[in-house]
Amino acid sequence: MKTVFWIKKIIKLICIPSGIILNAISKRNKGIKILMYHRVKDDVQMELAVNTKDFQWQMEYLKRKGYKVISMDEACERIKKQDLEDKFLVLTFDDGYEDYYHTTYPILDKYGYPSIVYLVPSYIESKKVFWWDEGLGESALLNWQQIKELQAKGLTSFGSHTWSHADLEDRDIKTIRHELAESKSFIEDKLRTPVKHFAYPGGYNNGLSQKLVKSIYSSGLSICDGISTYKASLSGDFSKITRIPVQKSDGKILFAARLKGWIWFEAAVCRLRKSKRARKRKKLACLKSGESRCVVHE
Repeated sequence: MKTVFWIKKIIKLICIPSGIILNAISKRNKGIKILMYHRVKDDVQMELAVNTKDFQWQMEYLKRKGYKVISMDEACERIKKQDLEDKFLVLTFDDGYEDYYHTTYPILDKYGYPSIVYLVPSYIESKKVFWWDEGLGESALLNWQQIKELQAKGLTSFGSHTWSHADLEDRDIKTIRHELAESKSFIEDKLRTPVKHFAYPGGYNNGLSQKLVKSIYSSGLSICDGISTYKASLSGDFSKITRIPVQKSDGKILFAARLKGWIWFEAAVCRLRKSKRARKRKKLACLKSGESRCVVHE
């Protein structure tokens, strides 16, 4: 696994020069930046689990470089007003892992950084395991008592990540509405506070899910195929704002490169995968319809 991390690190480093050029001639990195984390956990060998020392360094780097870490609520207000200073930044954490309580929050508290955690209610205090955690035997998530303690401290807010971590690209309107509304109402009932923000599991979304997110939440966060906060401020559409994913293999130098918008190829690969998924779905739908000619170019 360490070999894979090093290979990815080398590829990212090689792509930095072209990223510098692309960033210089476009507005792709303009506006408030939204970072996407999952876990801060040393003994989990996955890209979604950042090492504790690296995370500590990254938070110190934000302070040293003058970044202003703000809440998702404040970010949305600033986007509406087109107050898009490049040094504004939001910290987001998907899935609601327990290491946020034990490891991540104490570091954030040290710097006074607010953050938002996107929860999957049907997994909390259950024996369910996310598919990528099957090798670990469990998905160690925050329990409701820990969530309420974090809420009471004031630096952490909570958003929705669907009811069951559902891929919203492949679902019908009834299922999507249930995933969005049930998650929101359940969290609100537990925490007695409005849940205004949403993050698409895997970043997967389509026109239908975006429309429903817009009707229920103040914001929806994607990954590679979203729009920048700069473009959101121009369009007024907050239903698919992009985020910058932070990975274990980033370490220190590559974290700084991400903030500058220099690691561009991952988004390109992500969009290619999304396009391939769309073609496969189209072909499957055609085959189910019974049509004799179902040609979809791969």
